[in-house]
Amino acid sequence: MSVALREWRQLDNEQREAVRALALPPEQEPFAGSMAEAIAVCGHADPAALRGYAVYHAATPVGFFILKAAPATPDWADDGTVTLHAFRIDARQQGRGHARAALATLAELARRDWPATRQLMLSVNMRNLAALGLYLACGWRDTGRQIPGPIGPQHLLDYPL
Repeated sequence: MSVALREWRQLDNEQREAVRALALPPEQEPFAGSMAEAIAVCGHADPAALRGYAVYHAATPVGFFILKAAPATPDWADDGTVTLHAFRIDARQQGRGHARAALATLAELARRDWPATRQLMLSVNMRNLAALGLYLACGWRDTGRQIPGPIGPQHLLDYPL
């Protein structure tokens, strides 16, 4: 499975509308937040520190995520870290390998856009076992650290570059 990433700022209006239409199953949205919230963050951010990416399979948007670099990274992020946020694959596209393919692109993307990056990090809700299993299967490591989150405790995972 291959995917292409397109930066939110570079999408035209038609492409943005297609990305806005991405939806999660209702039980997943509390973990990732709404699409509207994710896009709003991208609209007001300094692109040197925060970028949104649409995940495409062929000409179809299938997912979305945000990467943050200093100074936009959360307090829990180690120095030299780019953090992953709001990662989602559309409900109609889940189970087809798009998430794994998108995650496989992150190391190269972070190195290209933020060359001083030493690792990637993310937080995942302890109850979100499907996402946790996916991240671990894709090479992310549980740091053993936990933080409070908006809907419960979060594992902190890292991915050394």
